[in-house]
Amino acid sequence: MRERLRAALQQSDPEMTAVVADSMTDLDLVATPFLKHTQIVRAKQYLSHGPRQEYFAITDKNAVTLLTRNTVAFQKAMHQDGLQIGTVEQALAYVQLTVEVLTSRSYLTYTVGAVSEFRFRPGLEPELQARREALEAIYATVVKPMAATVEPTGYFVTYYQICDRNLERVEVHLRTTGEFTKDVIMLEEDMPTVWGL
Repeated sequence: MRERLRAALQQSDPEMTAVVADSMTDLDLVATPFLKHTQIVRAKQYLSHGPRQEYFAITDKNAVTLLTRNTVAFQKAMHQDGLQIGTVEQALAYVQLTVEVLTSRSYLTYTVGAVSEFRFRPGLEPELQARREALEAIYATVVKPMAATVEPTGYFVTYYQICDRNLERVEVHLRTTGEFTKDVIMLEEDMPTVWGL
């Protein structure tokens, strides 16, 4: 896989060629059972200041596209594969992939399926501890794992995430061919959760 990526990238993207050629970069295939002719590769390069993570689509004809945080390139790669999402399970897996590949790294962002997954700061002062307990009580029955229902043109997927200490509900309208739109609804701001990457 490393040689396939390196060979495909060396003419068009020297920076990414160096990333995949680096022996300190781990390459892993991301599970994508809904794709027929394309594999998604996660490249995790270990640097002195922390890991760098990039995602590539590689076709069975060795065409490579950098997907990281690029919705247009991502959807184009899915379209070229001939993607057809046919089940709720595939819809959930596809949206989870979009979260992993396209989420900005500017802020600490992670999905949550229950309040127990909120990363609260340790050693909170009494006032912030009281707020934590109030948040846990309020959202105990609100925050749930990612879920999908069928719509006439595809699927409606909802999930919850924490982005820069804010709790958000994300609503995704997903077509069977992979195109999607996301609406982000702010539920809670400036929670006493961790903020570092």
